[in-house]
Amino acid sequence: MDPYNVDVSNSENLLVVEALITDETKSHEVKLSRSISNIGEMPNPEENATVTILCDNGNEEVLQEKAPGVYKTDSIKFKAVVGKSYKLKIKTENGDVYESNECEMLEPSKIDRLYYKKGTTIDVNNKEVEGIQFYVDGESSVDSYVRWLYEEDWKFSITHPQYIDFDENKELIYIPVENFYCWKNSISNEIIVQSLENQNSTSIDGKKVCFIPSGINDKFNIKYSILIKQLSISKEEYNYWNKLKESTEDVGDIFGSQPYSTEGNIKNITNSKETVLGYFQTGAVTSKRIFITWEDAAEIGLKDVIVIPYCHQDTVDVDNNYFHNLYDIYEYYVLNGDFRIHDKPMERDALIIVEPTCVDCSLTGSLKKPKFWED
Repeated sequence: MDPYNVDVSNSENLLVVEALITDETKSHEVKLSRSISNIGEMPNPEENATVTILCDNGNEEVLQEKAPGVYKTDSIKFKAVVGKSYKLKIKTENGDVYESNECEMLEPSKIDRLYYKKGTTIDVNNKEVEGIQFYVDGESSVDSYVRWLYEEDWKFSITHPQYIDFDENKELIYIPVENFYCWKNSISNEIIVQSLENQNSTSIDGKKVCFIPSGINDKFNIKYSILIKQLSISKEEYNYWNKLKESTEDVGDIFGSQPYSTEGNIKNITNSKETVLGYFQTGAVTSKRIFITWEDAAEIGLKDVIVIPYCHQDTVDVDNNYFHNLYDIYEYYVLNGDFRIHDKPMERDALIIVEPTCVDCSLTGSLKKPKFWED
C-alpha cells in the first residue's frame, strides 16, 4: 500500500463542523470541535458557541449545548420541512462568525426492499473475511443524488454470570443473576453515495450499502438489527462526500483528521482566509430496519457466527497462610481489588473470580432495551 501523505501545515485549531438536519421528528445535532494534526489525538470540543439554524421563511432555531461541543435542537419546536431551505450560523466564544450556504430539503427517495446475503471482503491483512452484505432496492428521481447511513444495535450476554455473594454476616449466599442481557449500538461514519445523473432509469437496484463482518465480535451472538437511512442530497453535497471518500480511504476517520483540500459549504464570514472543515448537510430520509438472529446468520452459511469474548478467570483456594476462609478471598480480590465473583467450585473450598466485564453486561452495553426492539 502506498503511503498516504496529507499536508498538515497550519492545520491545527481549524473549526470542524459535523451537522446533519433531516425531516425526521427528533432532536438534531451539531458537533463543533477543533482540528488535529495527528490521527491518534482526540479533537478539542468548541464550547460556548451560539449555534442557529435559519429557515428561508424567517424562522430561527437556537440550539442548546447539551455536552461540550454538542449542540441540539428542540425536537418539539423544530422540524425541517421538505421544500424549505436552511442555513447554519455559528458564533464562537471568541466572536468569529461562520455561515453555511443555503441547503434545500429535497424530496425523499424510496426504499422498496432491504435484504442481505452472505458475502466476503478482504481485510487490512489481505485475508478474506466472511460476513453479511446488505443491499437496497428502491427509486429516486431523475438526475438525483443519494446517500446512505446506517445504525447498528445488537443484543448480547455476559459469559460468567454472578451466582453467589456475601451477606452482611459475611456468609455466602446464592443470588439471582443480574445484568445478563444488554444492548450495544454503533453509528457508522462510512461514506456511501450514488449519483443518478444522466441515467435512463431512476431505479436503485441491488445497491451494496454496507458489509458487516462476522466472527470478530458479538454482533450476531443473539440478535442483531440494522437501520438503513436513505437521504436525498444535492449535487454539491454529493461531490463533497465523493471527494472526501476518495481522500480518506487510507485514513479511515472522516472527522478525526480531515484532508484539508476537501472544502465544505461553511465559511468564516469575519475572516475569509480561514479554512473550515465539515459540511452542513440536509436530507429527507426514508428508512428501513431489519433483524437477524444467530440462526438466520447460520442459515445463510456463515461460519463462526457466535463469538465468545475472552474472559480471564482464576480459581482461588482457601489456604492456611493468607486466605483463611472464602470471605478473605472476597475481601482481597473484590472489595479491595478489581475482580468480581463468578461462582464457587462444587468440590473445592475456593472462589472463581473474573474480570468485571465478564459478570456485568452494563459495563460494556446498556440495560435499556431499545424501543424498536423485537424479541
